[in-house]
Amino acid sequence: MNFYRRRPLALAISLCMTVSAAAAFLSGTAILLFMAGVILSVAVAAVILRRRGIRSVCNLSSVPFAVLCGALSVTFLLTAYGYYEAYAGRYENVETASIRAVVTEVRQQTSYNAVYRVRLESLDGEPSRASGLMSTEDALSLSAGDLIEAKVRFVLPEDFYPGYQTRRTELLSKGFVFTCMSTGEVKAVGSRMTPTVFFSNLRDMISAKMSLYLNGDSSALADALLLGNRDGLGRIRRDFTSAGVAHILALSGMHLAILSGGFERMLRALGIGSRLRSLLVILLVCFYVALTGFLSSIVRAAAMMILVYVAQLLDGDGDGVTSLFVSCGIIVLISPSAVFDVSLQLSFLATLGMTLFSEEIDHRRERRGVEGGVKHGILCLLEKFSVSFGSVLFVLPLQWLYFGEISPVCVFSTLIMSMICEGLLALIPVYLVCCFAGWHFMCGRLSFAIELLTELCQRTAQAFAEISEPISLGYPFVPVLLMCLVAVIVLMMYKNCKSWLYAVVPAAVFIALFVGCAGIYENINRNEASLDFVSYESHDALLLVSGRNAMIVDVTNGSRVPLAKLEDELCRRCITDVDALFLTDLSRRHVSSVRGYLKFTPVKRIYAPMPDDEYDRYIADDMNAVAEEYGAELIMYPRDEDVSVIFGGVTLTIPSARYIDRSVRPLEAVKFVKGESSVSYIGSSVWENGELWEFVADADCLIFGSNGPVFKSPPTGTVPDGVGAVHMPSREFAAKLEGYTDGFEGVLSCGESYSIAFERLIK
Repeated sequence: MNFYRRRPLALAISLCMTVSAAAAFLSGTAILLFMAGVILSVAVAAVILRRRGIRSVCNLSSVPFAVLCGALSVTFLLTAYGYYEAYAGRYENVETASIRAVVTEVRQQTSYNAVYRVRLESLDGEPSRASGLMSTEDALSLSAGDLIEAKVRFVLPEDFYPGYQTRRTELLSKGFVFTCMSTGEVKAVGSRMTPTVFFSNLRDMISAKMSLYLNGDSSALADALLLGNRDGLGRIRRDFTSAGVAHILALSGMHLAILSGGFERMLRALGIGSRLRSLLVILLVCFYVALTGFLSSIVRAAAMMILVYVAQLLDGDGDGVTSLFVSCGIIVLISPSAVFDVSLQLSFLATLGMTLFSEEIDHRRERRGVEGGVKHGILCLLEKFSVSFGSVLFVLPLQWLYFGEISPVCVFSTLIMSMICEGLLALIPVYLVCCFAGWHFMCGRLSFAIELLTELCQRTAQAFAEISEPISLGYPFVPVLLMCLVAVIVLMMYKNCKSWLYAVVPAAVFIALFVGCAGIYENINRNEASLDFVSYESHDALLLVSGRNAMIVDVTNGSRVPLAKLEDELCRRCITDVDALFLTDLSRRHVSSVRGYLKFTPVKRIYAPMPDDEYDRYIADDMNAVAEEYGAELIMYPRDEDVSVIFGGVTLTIPSARYIDRSVRPLEAVKFVKGESSVSYIGSSVWENGELWEFVADADCLIFGSNGPVFKSPPTGTVPDGVGAVHMPSREFAAKLEGYTDGFEGVLSCGESYSIAFERLIK
């Protein structure tokens, strides 16, 4: 079971990748000192190994192994130093500059802003070839290949997407060396046909060809499976996520293996020799890597596959685990920040699990000499099941770390859905060849088959999503259980357990303990109700949690940042979906923000105010289309009367008096009541309306938010005595209201978030 035995190169590369990851958090001088420490530690390790009589490590002499680890570690540290200091570090010291760049990708383009991926040609007149992100305050309608000139302000990665806690290593892992914002006019001065632009245009052309004969869902799914573009999937993506098979939509070794395997079978049928066939497959693999935009997961799979084919050309016998480590080592050596790429980490661990478990089944088949019949079919089915189990088991720690949830049926759903998607992926290239050749008859027949498989894929994913909702991995006891599971498997590896299939035992124990502890945790917290408040600039949002149910109250003009902050709170509370999303206002920006939220978080119902004019009706129609796309129910509530919604024992009420003549935006006011406890949210100008103030002022707790029109007239009254707490998100706002908040006996706090438990409100 010890996969490092007889694999010294795999062990050495895994140590080197760890060293390279550590270098990302060090300065240039510290990296050089770290390198000296590595050289010294290699010498010390060699002496210790010789004195203790340890002659070999992984079937390699101990001293050569130590020298190998040292040489590789120094090489990795040197490339990390050059990458982080000489290459990426250059742009951290620049504030403003004039750039000349080529737009290589349009990442986001709305009516009020745009984000482009650009590759520099010059920076203040000096040649530069770095790739990064540029945002503009206006939609410029640029396209891939446009050559632009602009004055920009360079910002830190965490400031480029404010409120989203973006890390430098996260953007670097995606190939974005810098982030900047335009400070003036952006001029389109020409065009460039670079290889990146060529393949970007080719991807667009292929996507357009797929939509000629296929319906919307089939075209979107084909686009995702072949090119990795998941933007148009809508509800399909949500069902895949709920069923625990979202990784099938991410391009990986499975996709590359199906395409290259089909191409190789075609070449074999044409009578082409093995050596030429291997060379042609390698060329196809390189072309596909470029076509998909050099995604790290595909690059890893391609490098691994090329190593296998090279071994065949040299009449060698390749080892899957060693090839996997070598391919990832090459990626990290070329681009040190790739070690932080989540897709590469997930792809690496999933492939490792699949490789190890499939090897076990292959060995059993070879020992028993099974070549056909019923036993062969059973072993093939067992192999697919064990491969699915291995991939899920190995990515479980990362699933907990990055996503915080997992589907309880993910092993079975992966087994079934992968077979359907393999059939789709085998038909799509043939369909595209017919499209480019103009064979309309064949296109029609193939499109029917693809749409039939797409429908089967949709219904199967929907069935798995409805069978069982995702289970949260955010419980406080999960880290302990995961550490125990990892420790047991590592011990099994160290003891050279005979079979990886024995890992089923600790995994089953983990599942049993997890389910039992989750049941106890849910029973303890099922009657609690709380309200969380999040504020970002002039946008507020509230999260109402009652037991295991959650409702989000969006008090914004369409900003998704507060909703993203509430996602972290949902994960902390171990809630995997939202019962209702309540919009207190309706603006054009809500359409895109709600769509972006529904793409990743299942929501059952959306409440929105009824349209008041023709413009609002357009927004309502778009919102209804978004709700239908993601399977949510849209409920429109009236504006001219008080509206109450009962949710988990808590009554949410929004008054009609909040609409005023001087502003198109309402005076924000929402009241939450549970038993004898009540909480009111108050917008920045609610005191201008005496009726509205009387409605909210008798609550046990007041939250003074910043959303809504800025108040222009003095408040109608002060905070009454006996109010349990008053919260204001902004110290500036608190200063404006000084003198009107002297009448309360509570706590005044100014910060980003605030949490209130109904059961513990001060009376």
